[in-house]
Amino acid sequence: DNPYEFYEETIKRYKEGKEVDIVKLGELLLSSDKIYSDGKETPLSDEEYDRLHQIYIELTGIVIRGDMNARAKVRHDYPQLKGTVKKVHYITREEKDKDPGAVEAHKVLYEWYLKTFNQLSHDKNHYLGFWPKYDGCSIILSLNENHEVTKAITRGDEEFGVDKSDLFNNMVIDGVIPKEYEGKIGLKTEAIMRKSLFHKYNKKFAGDKPFVNERTAMTSLLNSQHFTNIHKEFITLRPLLMYYNGGFRSFTAEDEEFGPVYTILQKAGSNKPVSEDAFKKIIGITKDFMDNNLDFACDGIIVRWYDEDAMNKELGRDETNYINNFEIAYKFPKANNYTKVKYIRQDIGIFGNASFTAVVEPIKINDKIIKNASLGSYDRAKGLALAEGDMVDRKSVV
Repeated sequence: DNPYEFYEETIKRYKEGKEVDIVKLGELLLSSDKIYSDGKETPLSDEEYDRLHQIYIELTGIVIRGDMNARAKVRHDYPQLKGTVKKVHYITREEKDKDPGAVEAHKVLYEWYLKTFNQLSHDKNHYLGFWPKYDGCSIILSLNENHEVTKAITRGDEEFGVDKSDLFNNMVIDGVIPKEYEGKIGLKTEAIMRKSLFHKYNKKFAGDKPFVNERTAMTSLLNSQHFTNIHKEFITLRPLLMYYNGGFRSFTAEDEEFGPVYTILQKAGSNKPVSEDAFKKIIGITKDFMDNNLDFACDGIIVRWYDEDAMNKELGRDETNYINNFEIAYKFPKANNYTKVKYIRQDIGIFGNASFTAVVEPIKINDKIIKNASLGSYDRAKGLALAEGDMVDRKSVV
């Protein structure tokens, strides 16, 4: 009845070594998976779902995936590309509550940077890049010698994913793979929908139940049993990472479209890291670029050592947890649900009717900045009994 209450209770019992209700936990995971695949907003955040899923796997040894029960499970050609990026959400609850839109996780990211920097050799150049973290659906592609798609599989769990090859078969990834890569290649991508196409997709396919955001629309599209070429205009594949000739390959600063927004060059012979202030400014530059230049929803920032020595030799991959040691992500906190009333304004219409407006501290809702909320007539405004300094839920100001 209360998913978040159950989430907190499960985390508490697990940490204390007490018995966890496995049946209810499995039911919650399956229902969340179903809600997600239907293109609706799930009751738990990605982080909360992932934590519960990990507990379920540790206690049962079973991977629970609702969509995989109904669809063909296919083994990955490039299991090295599956898995997730280690994520940092925020430092403390106080920091999150104070400013949920701020990039305050830079301290944890900076600690990770210092740790990995000290693990690298200093007799060669190393490159640290900052990328947008796209809010879409992970698809791993197998490409033949002509760089045509032969297999497309969701990230999935362990060695298997859901086969989506029929959506992407015979697609040529033209102009994406660097020319020096001749032969078969694995490509990790994010399937995302452009913001500029989201409303068109909702109007065309959602009917009276619009999708809440681009990601839920993309999830529904990829899970559709009636996929046609008409749908393809709404899918954009953003390449993230490659696997070629037995090792990881990254897009570099030379690639203007898929390379990092910003790069730190750690020159050979220098063992001096950049300062925390400089690191924080770079994160801010990356976020500003994402906010002002991309037609895609992003839910964080990825930081990656992207030279081949760092990726394949010196930092490598944790195969037990399917996490690359050479990259980390800051995932933005969920939008704040509340804003504060600054004052109540009274307006008199041309016919002498009074109406009231709550002037609130700006809050971003569906990519729009809300500063005023109509309270309607005197009777309605009186019934709400709002006053300066009151906190109001975002749903009550739209």
